[in-house]
Amino acid sequence: MIKKCVICGKEFQVITNKKCCSEDCTKLRLKEKYKQRRFKYRKNMRKAANKYRKNHPEYKEYNRIRNRKIKLEVLTHYGGNPPKCACCGEIIYEFLTIDHINNDGREHRKQIKMVGGTKFYRWLKRNNFPEGFQVLCFNCNCGKEINKGVCPHKSKNVFLDRNP
Repeated sequence: MIKKCVICGKEFQVITNKKCCSEDCTKLRLKEKYKQRRFKYRKNMRKAANKYRKNHPEYKEYNRIRNRKIKLEVLTHYGGNPPKCACCGEIIYEFLTIDHINNDGREHRKQIKMVGGTKFYRWLKRNNFPEGFQVLCFNCNCGKEINKGVCPHKSKNVFLDRNP
C-alpha cells in the first residue's frame, strides 16, 4: 500500500503502520509536536502567573521595590551620589530620568528593540553602564527634545514678555 507522508508529502511504501516516509520526517514531526506542547504549557503557565500576580498584592510591592532599586543604581552611576540633574541640579528621585547625550534616543531604542522605563534601566545595568548617557530631570529632558537638543535653561531664547 502506498501512503503520503504527513510531513513532507512524499509517497512511500507502507510496511508497518507508519505516518512518515523516513526517520528524519518522524523526528521532525515529533519535534513539532513537542514545540506545540511546550507553547501550550508556557501559555498556561503565563495565565497562572498572571492570575497569581492579580491576587497577591505583595508581588506588586516586591516588583515596585526591585524596580526602584535598579533605577536608583543606574541614576547613581550616571548622576553621582545622590543623583542629580546634569542641567539644573534637581535631586528629587521621582523627577529624574536617563537622557541620551547625543540626542539619538529614538534610534537607540529601535536598535535594542526596547521602549524605556525599568526594562531600559535593566538593559543599562546588564551592559555595564555604557557611555553616552546622563541624568536629567524630566523637565530638562523634554525641554531638550523640544528645543532641538539644547535644554531651555542653557538656551538664549528667553521670553521676557509672556503676554503678547
